[in-house]
Amino acid sequence: MVISRLVLHAIKYKSFDFDISRRKRIAIVALPEEGSRVLALTRQSGIQSQFIKLVSPTDSMPHDNEYIGTLNQLADITRIYGINEVIFCAKDISAQEIISHMSGVRNEVEYKIAPPESLFIIGSNSINTNGDLYTIDINSIAKPGNRRSKRLFDVFASVGMLALLPIILFTIGRKLLPHIPAVLLGRKTWVGYNTTVETADLPKIKHAPLNPADSYKGINLDPNTLRNLNTLYAKDYRWVNDLNVVVRSLN
Repeated sequence: MVISRLVLHAIKYKSFDFDISRRKRIAIVALPEEGSRVLALTRQSGIQSQFIKLVSPTDSMPHDNEYIGTLNQLADITRIYGINEVIFCAKDISAQEIISHMSGVRNEVEYKIAPPESLFIIGSNSINTNGDLYTIDINSIAKPGNRRSKRLFDVFASVGMLALLPIILFTIGRKLLPHIPAVLLGRKTWVGYNTTVETADLPKIKHAPLNPADSYKGINLDPNTLRNLNTLYAKDYRWVNDLNVVVRSLN
């Protein structure tokens, strides 16, 4: 096993290392003011970092040596500089943009959001450090692990519906039955985005008969709320959320 990991690390993946505490290579997506604040806090927090630079959230790059590119170049930046952690500053970039750009970056990169200054939390667990930088983790649906979880849920939910076919056929959920073959074949997924609003800036999901808004039957949701539901679904994916939507649609 050790030999195979070393070989895979050498010839392709570059991520099968044995040093759990390896130094971070960080890119902070922010405008100069917020970027300087988070950059300073990160450097003072005691994080074992080897490389920390800024990325501009706009198409124009400030005349500052700390900047290494723009947000549209993020995928290339993470590859060229070997970035393994990206911190998005919520003050300078919207949640929709964050989710959109995450789907185009290498899978092994970790993502975090640094809230604006009024919501920033700084603490210290040691007299040897000035403080720790606390950020919000993102569990994007674009992550390979989450895509696998979603696919497994689709398969198990489809098999469960087939097992309960007599009950579903004569009582509840008949509108879902025509979709079972397509979901089993991987052409559809059970839960996706609400397509009555724009979803181009979110990670791609297969066509789905259900969406997060189906959990709120009888409530008139405005377009802004529908967009927020789509963003939250993409930002923090849990297979339990899919289960809740399906169960409420059957009920």
